[in-house]
Amino acid sequence: MPNCQECKTPIPVEEDMPDLGEVLVCPACGAEHEVISSEPLEVELIEEEK
Repeated sequence: MPNCQECKTPIPVEEDMPDLGEVLVCPACGAEHEVISSEPLEVELIEEEK
């Protein structure tokens, strides 16, 4: 289970193998993360454009 890169809270993954490019949302702070690797599971924080 990956951790949020903003608040370090574990991000629950509903599937065994999420698809590349899938967006996972942190349940604690709402930060969005994109799946960049499925094995091992890695996510990258999606930065909001300002």
